[in-house]
Amino acid sequence: MTYFTDAAFGTGEALCGLLFITVIVQLLFCLYQYGTESSRRRRIVNAALLIALAALMSYARAALHFPEDYPLAVPCAVLALIAAVAIVHAAAGFVREYRESRSRLTPDSIRQALDDLNSGICFADADGRIVLINRAMADLTSGITGSYPRVIGEIDDAVRSLPRAEAAPSAYRTPGGSVWQTDTETLSAPGLAGFTQMTARDITELYETNERIIAENEKLAEANDKTKQMYERLSDRIREQEILELNAPAGQILPCGRSRESRGGADGPRAVSADEQARHVRVQRGRGLSRHG
Repeated sequence: MTYFTDAAFGTGEALCGLLFITVIVQLLFCLYQYGTESSRRRRIVNAALLIALAALMSYARAALHFPEDYPLAVPCAVLALIAAVAIVHAAAGFVREYRESRSRLTPDSIRQALDDLNSGICFADADGRIVLINRAMADLTSGITGSYPRVIGEIDDAVRSLPRAEAAPSAYRTPGGSVWQTDTETLSAPGLAGFTQMTARDITELYETNERIIAENEKLAEANDKTKQMYERLSDRIREQEILELNAPAGQILPCGRSRESRGGADGPRAVSADEQARHVRVQRGRGLSRHG
């Protein structure tokens, strides 16, 4: 086992360089940790580790150049292992702190979550001053008025200045053609009493779909009315034809239900045979008996 004092100069330089890299990595980790809401205990532990690594690097470099004055009877493998463990510790700390910061609720994370919504939302205090507004609501208002809203009344006035969409309650059509539905609510939860919440939802697709359904229903109703009228006219014609057949003399009625004069062609009216007349009379009598029965 080779000790640091007895190692070759090149090996000592390599170990000192490895320790220097370890100190830099640990320093970056401490700076990143102070930028997050990490616990105080973790910060103190990592700051102490940084100081210890920096002291070890300085002593190793002094022992490399002045081995008689600064003896370092530590195996080279142990120094390399210390540096490797410190680097792995810092890397794992980076990952842990990043994951915790992503899952931790902070004012910035709440604002980012609200800005990611497709719907607009804003909160105002008892005096109407906006204390929180997301990007969708700000873009909606500025697209109408051309300015950023400061009080909730500006948003309400801007939305109400738009033409209403009649097929949906509290819905308005923007100059761009989209349809937005707004809702205002006064909060009463503990700590939020007196605050006002206003939301705006983009219902363009739902609204247009509903309009298409209404138009299709109107077309179906119109087609249904026409069908009913057709059946009523057909029923009237059948009834009239039956009355004519019952009241007409037997010799003037053909099996097809027309008078002999109506069947005249180029050669004049066609004569009806006695057999045809007798057969048709039996048919007419059978109809009459069935109706009177």
